[in-house]
Amino acid sequence: MSSNTMYLDDVAMRGRVRLLEHVVMPAKVRAGLGAAGTRWLSDCIMEPPTAPIHRTLTRSEYGMGIVAGYGGTDTREPGELRASGAVFVNRAKVKSALGMSTEMATGKYQPGTYGGTPIIPFIQQACVVFNAPYAMEQHEFWDEKTNPGSGKYYLSTKLYAHGIEYMGIVVQAARL
Repeated sequence: MSSNTMYLDDVAMRGRVRLLEHVVMPAKVRAGLGAAGTRWLSDCIMEPPTAPIHRTLTRSEYGMGIVAGYGGTDTREPGELRASGAVFVNRAKVKSALGMSTEMATGKYQPGTYGGTPIIPFIQQACVVFNAPYAMEQHEFWDEKTNPGSGKYYLSTKLYAHGIEYMGIVVQAARL
């Protein structure tokens, strides 16, 4: 009676699969998250409703009535809210909004480190942040803006409108 046996040595293959699983794919996903986050940040600055720009004129000069905090004593430069934007991927800063818009902002509110929600182990995360102290208030509460085209929900409307596109950027980057 004869017997035919075939053996497959898969040691080298298992090492390559481990490399793919633990090094290559996470790096590709991180790159995709960075690209998608950068696109999201750019959309927040360029696509209406945009992140607001503080103007040195009072709101009454724009025909909106006088609102506290927008008078001649305010020392903020135009565009500081936009310039405070940044993209973080897994707690690492990958993009700054400085230079993405034409205002003369100093970037004094530009975040240096990630200070957001905790990241669950083995989960990849991109976070778009506007770090100016008044960013949340401008996003949530002020209906009238001094700059035409800017408005409330400048961050969340982009995620709802373009979320599928942003995920597509991540998927394309992760392709082998």
